[in-house]
Amino acid sequence: MKMTVTKVVDVDIDLDTLAKLFTHLTDDEQAQFFCKVAAIAQEEFPEGANIETQWWYVGQHLRTCRCSTEAGREIIRTIYQAMEQTQ
Repeated sequence: MKMTVTKVVDVDIDLDTLAKLFTHLTDDEQAQFFCKVAAIAQEEFPEGANIETQWWYVGQHLRTCRCSTEAGREIIRTIYQAMEQTQ
């Protein structure tokens, strides 16, 4: 008899650890990460919710917040520039 058991484990992860894990992904995996974030956001936000507003707020935060860094903004700019060049 074959039996399958699924176990769900909640793991608390801080932003430093998440960022470190992200940097160890390949470029393909990092791109897939953004695609998965987009897919999950579409699932998690109720119908009619404007997820683009959230991304707008993230951009404003990166632009104006004291905790934001030039290095953080440069990541987003570089990704954007690469996307624009390939279209």
